[in-house]
Amino acid sequence: MRACHWAHEQLKEQDNAGSAIARQLGVDSHTIWDNIKALAQLEITDPDRPRGVRTPGRR
Repeated sequence: MRACHWAHEQLKEQDNAGSAIARQLGVDSHTIWDNIKALAQLEITDPDRPRGVRTPGRR
């Protein structure tokens, strides 16, 4: 579980590629995506996430 959270943070905060994270953990890139997909989905559907985000061209 800690590795999943770490991988998710690497993708989100460090902008690391899934393949690079997979290499660091010694697993296939599909393993990374399969295991962090749920974490990413929770974040995407969080109603507080878009707070303060502005769309370019809109006021």
